[in-house]
Amino acid sequence: MLGAGLAGCVTALALARKGCDVDLIDEATTPISQASLHNEGKLHLGYVYAADDSRRTCPRMIEGALSFLPILSKITGVPSTSFARSQPFLYGVPADSQKSPDEIAAHFDRVDRAIADFRREQEIDSGVGDPAPHRQLATDEVARWFDLDLISAAFATDERSVDTVEIADLVAACVYAEPLIVLRLGTTVKTAEAAPGKGWDVICSSSSGTERSRYTAVVNALWADRLRLDAEIGLHPGRSWLLRYKAALTLDAPDTASTVKTPSVTLIVGPYGDFVNHGGGRFYLSWYPVCKLAETRGADPRPLLDIAHVKNAGSIASASLGALARYMPSLSDLAPALDRMRVGGGVIAAWGETDIDDPASGLHERHEIGPTRHGSWVTLDTGKYCTAPLYALRAADLVLEALA
Repeated sequence: MLGAGLAGCVTALALARKGCDVDLIDEATTPISQASLHNEGKLHLGYVYAADDSRRTCPRMIEGALSFLPILSKITGVPSTSFARSQPFLYGVPADSQKSPDEIAAHFDRVDRAIADFRREQEIDSGVGDPAPHRQLATDEVARWFDLDLISAAFATDERSVDTVEIADLVAACVYAEPLIVLRLGTTVKTAEAAPGKGWDVICSSSSGTERSRYTAVVNALWADRLRLDAEIGLHPGRSWLLRYKAALTLDAPDTASTVKTPSVTLIVGPYGDFVNHGGGRFYLSWYPVCKLAETRGADPRPLLDIAHVKNAGSIASASLGALARYMPSLSDLAPALDRMRVGGGVIAAWGETDIDDPASGLHERHEIGPTRHGSWVTLDTGKYCTAPLYALRAADLVLEALA
């Protein structure tokens, strides 16, 4: 098992609980410490993908979001209702959005119908009830949270975020406790090659040197480095792939809980940002033009990481909060807590040639995702955080199919 993010850990646990011995390899020193940790934790229902004219992303997000907590509940033993969830999301439409309020309203109607259709056809119990349909805010409601000169419309949804730290801790604890999983952390996967006869040789380096290990089956869930390693064994995507490093800000400030009442907000469609109110003075912030620190169209993420790590955390926090507060003036109440904001980050990997400021960018879609099997090599494109547990279970099924 290559990659100890959320998808890699869930895949490893699923295989171990089927009786498989699993080596879980990652260059980080703790599981779920990179992109799976530093993101907004949104259980996407498809609302944000208003620019996906194919309309194929929404069903993927709905299935992933509604199965997310049930899968994690089964994996960890924690009831779905016990996982922390944020305040519901408002969607604000800036005056220069790539889509008009009417176009976004029509898309949101389609999302609501798709959710209702999915609930009729599937027996997945989300554990927290069915999401309510969206509604468009009246002008006085928009004015309560947004600058009317910058926001032309807003919509309320029942979409929420989960606490990525809570989930990382719970799932990692399960990994540490599983006797059939051997954790090989602080270990970098250098390359892989087909073994003579059957299986795969994986070559890794760590503080103890270089080591070659042979495996009957491999799941490549390395996320940022997935395509490079796939290419090492002859699997080439044949299309454009964009790697972006995005910073994220988190703040634990219980003293602000009584003053900062701004709900969770995403601005669409274009290079804007997100604000998540987890409750109790816990917040997530990201402003894309500031927080996207680097990008590369190559399969090797190392140049991307080298560039991203030279940025100044303090300026990222200040500029991000300032930009968000222009649209949501009440966020200026967080300014006194700027020095307490923590800046983390991770890689976003997706199919596409141009960034999201291009209305025709492939990044406005996220439906060609999930695991695929090539013999006993399974490559896992997680897609989004909310689809990671679902596709992890499917990746485990593909391994068992290969071993049968």
